[in-house]
Amino acid sequence: MNMYEYAPKVEKKLEQLVLSGFLILGALLYGGSLIPQMPFPVVLQLLSFVCFVIAIIVASKLLLCNYVYRMEPREDGEYDLIIVEHCGKRVTVVCRIERSAIQEVTHITPENRRALSKQHAKKTAYRYAGVLFAPNLYLLSCEHHGEPFVLYILADERLLSMISTL
Repeated sequence: MNMYEYAPKVEKKLEQLVLSGFLILGALLYGGSLIPQMPFPVVLQLLSFVCFVIAIIVASKLLLCNYVYRMEPREDGEYDLIIVEHCGKRVTVVCRIERSAIQEVTHITPENRRALSKQHAKKTAYRYAGVLFAPNLYLLSCEHHGEPFVLYILADERLLSMISTL
């Protein structure tokens, strides 16, 4: 089998809405702190600062970054899942894991989202999706050198079949 690459094109409307909401809320809180005779304007300014920081995090983690998922053969015949992050002009390999380390693949739906979060709460989680919700969001339960962790990725049918059947 050859290398396979999946580069999902996702509309990030919810993420844009969340970013806009935090920016507007931050601006309103800061504007409210400037009203004369406002008691404790520092509290409003602090809350506005928190809103702006959250907006920056949402923009940098969700809106500006896209991920490409690759199943790449190794010399020994096995395959690696490689996740490449594209943030602006910067391209970084953020994850490289051998296929044998992936123990379980679970489709995340609104119905099972909370149960999966509770089930994997004690494990380290890496979110390589760039979206909050998507119909093709999957959770990969992995273990590498005795350390359990989970990966959140977007996947199509071919990538899933390569992960599951190799």
